[in-house]
Amino acid sequence: KNGPSGIFAQNENDTPAGFYTTFDDVSSKSDDVPAIVLSPANGATDVSQQATLKWIEAKYATGRQLWFGHKGNMQLVAPAPEGATYVTGMLMADQTYQWRVDLIGPAGTVTGDTWEFTAGNAVVIDDFESYADTTQIAAAWPHNIPGYDYVLLETSTINQGAKAMKFGLQNQYDPFFTETTRTFTTAQNWTLGNVTHLSLAFRGLRDNVEQRMYVRIEDAAGKKATVMHPANDYAVQTEPWRSWDIPLTEFADVDLTAIGKLTIGAGDGTDSGQPDKDEDTIYIDNIRLSVAP
Repeated sequence: KNGPSGIFAQNENDTPAGFYTTFDDVSSKSDDVPAIVLSPANGATDVSQQATLKWIEAKYATGRQLWFGHKGNMQLVAPAPEGATYVTGMLMADQTYQWRVDLIGPAGTVTGDTWEFTAGNAVVIDDFESYADTTQIAAAWPHNIPGYDYVLLETSTINQGAKAMKFGLQNQYDPFFTETTRTFTTAQNWTLGNVTHLSLAFRGLRDNVEQRMYVRIEDAAGKKATVMHPANDYAVQTEPWRSWDIPLTEFADVDLTAIGKLTIGAGDGTDSGQPDKDEDTIYIDNIRLSVAP
């Protein structure tokens, strides 16, 4: 609103033949731009039952008000989020929710647009979409073999979205198993929303050496439970994407209301038989809590 604005075009004339751009009704805004939505997208469906709302704020904003609730019944969230992100409580499956971010600045409050999404029947544990690069995913999912890069961000071989985890295996070397572990900042309650299964998508490669996949969870008190993939040693050789749906009842003696760690691994502590320097690969995506598949 104050000071000059500039527009650059490649060619302002119709002739001679070439590139040109036409502008109409040009205006400039600085201190009344509303927040811009990032996630979930307006109209999104099958959103996690515990969603993370994210948005971009204009530079003028010194604060914000978040409105959120069932469609037609948004309520002011108090206290307001400290930044441009908000984690909802457990949402109801197949219900539509609306939300709006009002930005507070020197000129007052700027009312934002109203966005909506519909919750699905799953709670996302990690879909890998939030990681910008391999450094970030490797920090969130450290593995047990120091000095090697076995956890990588994958953007080509994916099950859903735009990203997945690529997991390397060299179990011909001690300790003859490789695993990667996500440690939750806050213990997770895996009993909310009537979920019944821990589910993940995975695929391997046909020339991988046979070895067993497993999932282990650990609660805040240190109790652990491990579930082996039922396909014996062949799961790592499946090339189509598969969904592994594990009933939560299989994780016996673990407090499902306070899950602190989730581990995905392969190998059994004995030499896998891989040739020297050979590295096998599996891909992991869309880890979630779901109702009975």
